[in-house]
Amino acid sequence: MVKVRMVSLAISLCVAVIGCKDRAQEQALRKLQSAHEMLADSAQAKEAELLALQEKFEAAEKQRKKEFDETKGLKIQLDGILLENEKLRKKSESLQKEFDDYKNRYKISARKRFTDHQLDSLSLKSGAVYEKVTIKSIEDDGINIMHASGAARVAATDLDAGLVEKFAMFASSASDESHAGKVPAATQSDHAPTWS
Repeated sequence: MVKVRMVSLAISLCVAVIGCKDRAQEQALRKLQSAHEMLADSAQAKEAELLALQEKFEAAEKQRKKEFDETKGLKIQLDGILLENEKLRKKSESLQKEFDDYKNRYKISARKRFTDHQLDSLSLKSGAVYEKVTIKSIEDDGINIMHASGAARVAATDLDAGLVEKFAMFASSASDESHAGKVPAATQSDHAPTWS
């Protein structure tokens, strides 16, 4: 920009010093000087455009860096959440295993406790009633009993829900869905049978 102005000034001085006598040369020099000034103005406008573009570029670069930093921060947060999620999943699996182990120990304990126990009577959902019942074995899907008239196998689905819980019959089939995740209290006193 400064060079353009200096060249224009040099041309003006040249015209003044030489004192051109030739009108045609003087007009040619003035046209040249005018064209030079137009080029100088155009260069100045382009320089202003370039500065504006450079400012836009720098602002866009600053915005890009800010967004990159934000994205990087979000990625770090996401990685942290995924790591925490994995820890929680492992903890959940561990707790589920502990619960399943406890449930199995409870089942074994409850079944041992009630095997060979006697009931004065056992009323079933089907309406059948057995007298002087001794529980011989307890399985997930039913119980084997001895009663005053002989022996029988009673399906878990024909037993009162309280007995199903008391006998820890919650490992399979329909009763498993209704007792999933639940370890029953084996000491409820509101059951129909009476223990002797």
